[in-house]
Amino acid sequence: MAKPLKQPRTLAEVAFWNLLAARQEAGEDTGLLAQAKLLKQAAAATATVAALAIADADGAGANGWPTQVEFAAYWKVTERHAQNEWAQFRRAFPTEESPDRLAKLIRDNYRAKLAARRIDVAASLPAEPFGIAAPALA
Repeated sequence: MAKPLKQPRTLAEVAFWNLLAARQEAGEDTGLLAQAKLLKQAAAATATVAALAIADADGAGANGWPTQVEFAAYWKVTERHAQNEWAQFRRAFPTEESPDRLAKLIRDNYRAKLAARRIDVAASLPAEPFGIAAPALA
């Protein structure tokens, strides 16, 4: 089981623990190299959340909140790339359907960081106020 922390877990840490738990449940390797890859995936998942919040703050959504297609156009990536980002997010945060809810919370509560283009905002935020918890690991 994960050791109790003095500080609350961040969204990036929860993403990492979720990805690690999924690997453990699947009986896949969880060694050091595997964990390094999971850390990169967790960072990518939280970056998607911040990138979506920034796209919204810049008005990327024609009818309000940006769609995946509008997200892709705003960040100048392919629609397939955006689909892959959403899929990676869902693996890192399996209780979330999309990055929308977390991105909206970041938009509503961290406008100054978004205005400063602080893409790291999602990774460093405590997860608990967002209703996100890390799994207990064996």
